Amino acid sequence: MLNTVTNTAGHCGSTFDATRTWQATDACGKQQQLQPEGDGRRYQRARSSPVGTRTGPSPAVQPGLSTPRQSRTNSGTNAITIIGTVTNAACGSTFSATRTWQATDACGNFARCSQTVTILDTTAPVINCSANKTVQLGAAWTFDTPTASDSCSSVSVIIVGTVTNAGCGKSLVATRTWKATDACGNSAQCSQTVSVVDTTPPSVTIISPTNGAVFIAPASFTLLADAQDAGGVIRVMEFFFGTNALAKVTNEAPYFVVLTNLAPGNYTFYAKATDGCGLTATSAPVTITVAAHSAQQHQQRSIRPANGLLQADRASFEPNVFDH
Repeated sequence: MLNTVTNTAGHCGSTFDATRTWQATDACGKQQQLQPEGDGRRYQRARSSPVGTRTGPSPAVQPGLSTPRQSRTNSGTNAITIIGTVTNAACGSTFSATRTWQATDACGNFARCSQTVTILDTTAPVINCSANKTVQLGAAWTFDTPTASDSCSSVSVIIVGTVTNAGCGKSLVATRTWKATDACGNSAQCSQTVSVVDTTPPSVTIISPTNGAVFIAPASFTLLADAQDAGGVIRVMEFFFGTNALAKVTNEAPYFVVLTNLAPGNYTFYAKATDGCGLTATSAPVTITVAAHSAQQHQQRSIRPANGLLQADRASFEPNVFDH
């Protein structure tokens, strides 16, 4: 190798061209120089000079052996610029954005790359139901509408369903479930339960006979009671004479029992009502008098000033009871 000449003039960045010259000398001192021509793949003969007095043919040159190569290295600072950003909207406030950059060197060569950022919404909205509550049977009530919110979009709230379980009488337990859904399909649910209870006992009154009524032996009459309940259900009506049970009525109103063949005397009756939830109430007592009377015999009668009841000698009648 004789020399290498490097030229940077007219080149960009850190590029250059280099020319290297080789010389071949045979045993007789004959020389031949080669250097690349054009793109470096062709060679030209530089010069030939004899050595000594020997003459003869020039040595053969084989360019394919140890062929010189040209290398080029690019370096320096590259300029990076943003080519553009493309944004595509998705559900709610979500989107995907793709930005493209270009790097350009001092020779105008460039390359590009891109990055995509995707904003997702996988968080369910927040829905809040009111606390469970208990209301008295007969009072007006309704479910309370829940509140819902979402950090990325609007929220729609729908009723999923209402399940009602019957309790005693007309009491019940009702559960309503709502669902909140955001624009990306994320959802959450909540429920509220309302218990309708019956803690109010019924009211009961003996409406016939009235307190202080007088009958003639052997007396027959109907013992009639009326009952009211918030749930509208009277399960049992019982009639009593003193502490003795006369009859138990399980049908709907009217509630009565027929008494016949009552002997003379004073009788005190009361009624006891039981509603569908087992709550009970007892009526005020009603006292009546059965007076003795005979068409064939005069009987001594007197008025007791203390209570104004008609008193008579008591006959030996056994009462008959017929309930309904």
